[in-house]
Order: sequence, then structure tokens, then C-alpha cells
Amino acid sequence: NVVPKRVAMISVSLPPGVLHAGDRVQLVATPADKRHDPVSTAVHWKSADESIAIVSQDGVVSAKSPGEVLVWAESQGVRAMARIEVSPAAVATLEPLVPDVVEVGESAELAVKLFDAAGEELEHRPARWSSSDPSLAEVVGDRIVKGRGAGIARLTCTCEGKTVSRDVAVVLPVVSRIVIEPPPAHVDLGLPLVLRAEVVS
Repeated sequence: NVVPKRVAMISVSLPPGVLHAGDRVQLVATPADKRHDPVSTAVHWKSADESIAIVSQDGVVSAKSPGEVLVWAESQGVRAMARIEVSPAAVATLEPLVPDVVEVGESAELAVKLFDAAGEELEHRPARWSSSDPSLAEVVGDRIVKGRGAGIARLTCTCEGKTVSRDVAVVLPVVSRIVIEPPPAHVDLGLPLVLRAEVVS
């Protein structure tokens, strides 16, 4: 009689790289006998905390939220465990909020919305802004743009390796009125009069 091979050990292999919330990866379990020869038999999977990651009976891990979790493969009463670390969801797309027009001398706030691959909005991720021409539009601090000279500059936002750009037009201030000071009380014919004009935007 041929005695079927019995599982003596199971090796579990994890794919390389960082696992982010929302990712799906394939785990591989290889049952073997005491001679380290592979054994063809069913393997059952389980996650210790399905709020962090769940694993299907095919060994596909679906990462749900950041944290660490143990998953194990079991066959013929033999169990092997693997520790999986789930990182926060990665930034997939950026939606910049940039003013279309900024006047010379005026400042405006820059903002960006971040989304993961599933379209869920992400928070508390550092983003960096830069300008293609600081002589026209200068980025001051983390998220302020200041108009320096008339023209069009491209503002670029970078977060976790993703970038997005928008153009901003910097225009000269619009004159709303001209104030002449001091208003003349009277003017003598033939005599010079000194006036001061102030442009108000």
C-alpha cells in the first residue's frame, strides 16, 4: 500500500514591497512532508484581525486599515503564520485648489485634496508647492502664493511622489479710483500748483 504523504511543515511566502490599505496581494503556502518534499493538499487561511486585513481561502489578502496582523495557513493540523504590516493608503490622485487670478502684491492660499485608488479622500499628508517662475508667483511657506509680477506661472503640488500642476495668472491691480490730495481751495491764474495723486486699487 502507498502511504500518502503527511504534512510536516508549511512555508508561507509574502510578496515584496509595502502593503497599503486598499491593496490586494497573493500569499503562497507550500505544505511539505518531513523530507521537505511538497505535499499536494488543501490549505485553509485565516486572519487574526479582519479589521486590518482579511484573507480568502485562495490566499488573497485584502488590506483594510493600517496596523499589524497575523495570518496563518493550516493543513492537516499543521499551521504556519506570517506577520503582515499594513501602511496607510497611498496617495493616488491630487485635486489642487488654485486661484485662477492673483493680483501683483496680493496673496492667496493654496490647497489640495488627496485621494487613494478607491477614491476615498485622505487627510494629514504633507504636500509641497513650487512655482515655475517665482518672479511672477512666489510660493511663501507651505501653501501661500504671492503675486510678484504680471504673467502666467505654473504652480506644482507634490505629495508622496504624485504631482499635479495648475496655471495662475498674475495681473496688475485694477485701478478703482484716483485720489488727488490736497484738493485745491483755489487756483491763481498763472501760478504753479503742486498736487499729489494716489492710485487706489
